[in-house]
Amino acid sequence: EYRPLTSELVPDCIRLGEEWCRSNDCREQRAMMAEQRMIAYALRRIDELHILGGTLFVEGRLIAFTFGAHINADTFDVCVEKADTSYEGVYAMINNEFVSRLPDNITYINREEDDGNEGLRRSKKSYNPIELKQKYIGCIE
Repeated sequence: EYRPLTSELVPDCIRLGEEWCRSNDCREQRAMMAEQRMIAYALRRIDELHILGGTLFVEGRLIAFTFGAHINADTFDVCVEKADTSYEGVYAMINNEFVSRLPDNITYINREEDDGNEGLRRSKKSYNPIELKQKYIGCIE
């Protein structure tokens, strides 16, 4: 069952994010721990940040969530997708269900960084992107 992400579902999403983190050894990777903190922070401020999102449930249990925000009038940035991967195809399903319900004025979807994950990169390329941007890291000395 697909449901729009609402503030009432935030505790379930945070719990699923924590479960995802445990099963993906987040404590061993600082970037993943920082991402988890960011997700919880944003979810707790869903209304003030004007976040749009979606959730998937199976037999009353949350198995996936996603959220993001408008970049401009015709572009939406999907910032986060987390799911219980014991359900085959769950990432494709949450993406499809959520994106299909975005407002009609949305022409472009920014799928964010793949962090060098080959499976994630293949998945994102399967959506036939019109453009891939080179990412850079800068540092101030």
